[in-house]
Amino acid sequence: MNESDDDNIYCDCNLLVARIMVKSQTKNHGRYYYRCANDRENECGFFGWADEFQ
Repeated sequence: MNESDDDNIYCDCNLLVARIMVKSQTKNHGRYYYRCANDRENECGFFGWADEFQ
């Protein structure tokens, strides 16, 4: 993971990460996370909870 001078978060693919909200009715419902923005076939596997980056 890379944080640039503009406070954006980039994955190991050097892409701006996707910010996604958990929609399933689990203990993490409504919580946001970051993941690699590449398609599933080419992603680097980056994952992180958004509230842990603040």
